[in-house]
Amino acid sequence: MTSHDRIEALARLFIAAGHGSVAAVDDALNAASSSASDADIEETLLLLVPYAGVPRALVAFGVWRKRRPSPAAPVIGRPDPDGRRGAVAFAEVYGASAEGVTALLRSLHPDLEAAAIEDAYGRTLARPSFAWIDRELLATAFLAALGAAPQCAAHARAALRHGADGERIGRMVDLGLGENPDGTGVRDAVAAALRARR
Repeated sequence: MTSHDRIEALARLFIAAGHGSVAAVDDALNAASSSASDADIEETLLLLVPYAGVPRALVAFGVWRKRRPSPAAPVIGRPDPDGRRGAVAFAEVYGASAEGVTALLRSLHPDLEAAAIEDAYGRTLARPSFAWIDRELLATAFLAALGAAPQCAAHARAALRHGADGERIGRMVDLGLGENPDGTGVRDAVAAALRARR
């Protein structure tokens, strides 16, 4: 199996765990287990917390723990008590737009900024045990499945900054849009983001 096969299997797992039934999660775990390590599978399932919520993560980990009763991914605990790691990770994704996105989060609700930067980025997305390129490719596929065009484009740009090429990013968008029949807005947003980055 290639690195591309591994990421595609993990992306299918991420999407199934975020959107699908327990049976779909079980099927996706079967497929991912043949090309990804247990630690990579657990890092993918941990991404459910910021992207799909704790209830979805609990369901997916419940299915996984029937197969593997002990954690394979490193246990990090509370990795970012002062919020710096979250801010650095947030900047990794949003680049020059980070300040504007932070202002948008604050304008939507003041606690949303802290939830995104300290919790989502500082606790989960900045985990050192999963490569940035892998995390960003998975986020691109998942956000395409949600139809979240602006967020998908931001994570596609981050994947590009971390070494993914446009073709690989496009495959992740296509994989995600397999779950979302109206993908024109997502495709257009990602294409514009990738053109602007060059």
